[in-house]
Amino acid sequence: MKFKFVSVLLALCTVAGSMTMPALTENVQAAQTENSVQTEENASAKEDALEDYEYKMLEDNTVEITGYKGTDTVLVIPDSIEQKPVTAIADGAFSELENVESITIPKGVTSLPDYVFAYCDSLEQVIFPEGLKTIGESVFTGCKSLKSLTLPDSLRDIDFSAFSGCTALSDITFPKNLEYVGQDAFLRCTSLRNVVFSEGLHRIGEGAFKNCSKLEKIELPLSIKEIAANAFTGCDNLKTVNYAGSKSDRKKMRLIGEGNAPLLQSAITYGSTGKTERFAPKKGAQIKAGSNTYQVKTDVSELAFVKTTNKAANITVQDYVTIDGIYYTVASVTKNAFQNNKKITKVTIQGDIKSIGKSAFRGCSKLNKIVIRSYRLESVGANAFKGISSTAQIKVPDLQLKEYKKILKNKGQGSRVKIVAY
Repeated sequence: MKFKFVSVLLALCTVAGSMTMPALTENVQAAQTENSVQTEENASAKEDALEDYEYKMLEDNTVEITGYKGTDTVLVIPDSIEQKPVTAIADGAFSELENVESITIPKGVTSLPDYVFAYCDSLEQVIFPEGLKTIGESVFTGCKSLKSLTLPDSLRDIDFSAFSGCTALSDITFPKNLEYVGQDAFLRCTSLRNVVFSEGLHRIGEGAFKNCSKLEKIELPLSIKEIAANAFTGCDNLKTVNYAGSKSDRKKMRLIGEGNAPLLQSAITYGSTGKTERFAPKKGAQIKAGSNTYQVKTDVSELAFVKTTNKAANITVQDYVTIDGIYYTVASVTKNAFQNNKKITKVTIQGDIKSIGKSAFRGCSKLNKIVIRSYRLESVGANAFKGISSTAQIKVPDLQLKEYKKILKNKGQGSRVKIVAY
């Protein structure tokens, strides 16, 4: 009886097994079919996505993307097409895409060319690849929804107008290997408040942060060598500069004063000592360069020539001077600047001088040659040349002769003094 029961059990197991195996096989086959369909669908979707891109093959067997005709709001640019790496994007390839909100740039791209993402009005986020070295001219200009930037450490250069008109940008920390911020790079980024430059930066270009009207604070590294003209013009809320080095280090920096009055008027704190002071002398202060004394004008990037202890017969009034690393424009000669100087026989007034004060050369009895090289002269004060040599000549630029004769008329010089072109 026991033997019979076991036999029945074995028979039942055999039957069950014979019934389960076909069902299992069917399930596996169904799963394989589903995976295959999914794979085909993914491949088809990828092919469809790639159809949105225009591209060309380069001589080095890589791909350059030349355009995009899709409508995705989140755009992940492929890193390969036809099993070949994407290494380049053409000028303007993705410009004026009104709906795109996020862009991921492929890792093989090392340079972004001119205007490539310009005027993408809805663009809020850009994911940059490590390995990117250059952001070219006007790449993101007019991307008014771009709020923040995380730039890769590989980046070296930001070119002309690269982020101009990105009016939503608020704070930027530049990567440690960036060397150059180009002309007008962040022009009119009107929400920008704080900028941190990392060690490695060498130069800030002309107009780089022009009219960033809300900019309040910048941090400058010890490595900075030059700040160009107008870099911070129109940044009237700039009040604080943190500089990594000492005051003597800062004096080695070349700072073009023209257009940088907001920077010159700010407070600078030196990282080496913690000391805070005015970046540059205030309006009305007198400062010296060699034998000459100058006065800081209302625009603190400009100076007026006040006097000299130079006893030479031949003197040149330069139109610029560098003092403590700051390159100032000399815009005028003050009243009485050379009055009763009995040594001087010739004076040359250089190119950017706009005005000569009253009695500036009064009583310079030996002065018989005055050369005005300035093309910007607007006014000459009363008796500026009273008492100079009666046979003196005043030489002016040929194109300004007629105008300058009017400006120089009746300024104290005798009737025999000639005003001639050189």
